[in-house]
Amino acid sequence: MIAERIYRFPNAAERDPGWLSPSQVVRYMTCPACFEAERILRIPKPLSINLPIGGATHKAVEFMRMERMAQRQVKLNDAIEFAVEHFESEVSVPVDDESGVELVLDLGSTYKSLDQAKDKVADLTRYALPLIAQLDDRRGGVSAVELDLFNFPQQYPFAFHGRMDVLYGGSGFDPTTATLGGDLKTSKDRQKAPDVYAAIQLTLYAEHCGVPMVADVVSKTQPPEFHSYDLQASAEQIVHVHQIVLDVADGIMAGRFPPRPSYLCNYSHGLPEFRQDS
Repeated sequence: MIAERIYRFPNAAERDPGWLSPSQVVRYMTCPACFEAERILRIPKPLSINLPIGGATHKAVEFMRMERMAQRQVKLNDAIEFAVEHFESEVSVPVDDESGVELVLDLGSTYKSLDQAKDKVADLTRYALPLIAQLDDRRGGVSAVELDLFNFPQQYPFAFHGRMDVLYGGSGFDPTTATLGGDLKTSKDRQKAPDVYAAIQLTLYAEHCGVPMVADVVSKTQPPEFHSYDLQASAEQIVHVHQIVLDVADGIMAGRFPPRPSYLCNYSHGLPEFRQDS
């Protein structure tokens, strides 16, 4: 009989064998060297201002859903204020919540100041919340928000964490009574479906929760746009993603961190590059 594989990841604490999450899986898939730099070596990395803008919008939606579940009237201005305060908190001491890595804020070329980015948070919240409230009602009502995958039946021979935004149509946190799961995304592009890495993330939610998944996308365009996308994940595709996660776990344990440079990389890997001929 083959002995069961014991997983202990290199970034684990002394008495903790470590765990994976959808974001860790995706980070390793995009570039193992970046995964090592962030999750194991904990090297500070650039933070695009788009991430705290999206995170603040996400928090406003969470605030709205919690208020509605408690049968309290939601005032849009209160939700906007909540989102702006969250944004200010995130950019004042930028640290990645999951990895604990220090983040170096990058405004990019879109925003000239933090005030402009803060205005975008308010605009997106004002635009998105009424639309999402209507969708929540049409989908059977919200039964639970901000669910950790660790609280569902575990699918892997190691701990698996991950925050799923919402369950619909069920009774509390019981996935057996839910009819649908959802995740909110923000995008800088118009009418663009989430990429394959987002599809893998939502497939992992579906695997743990056993319900179909939908992605709601708010575009940070001017004016903003809102689109919903149903995840198309067959049983065979879920099995395929499951094997990808096991392969990622094996690669991390074995210390395999080759660079796969792309526009998604946050770190320089010291590889050859072109410079304009003078």
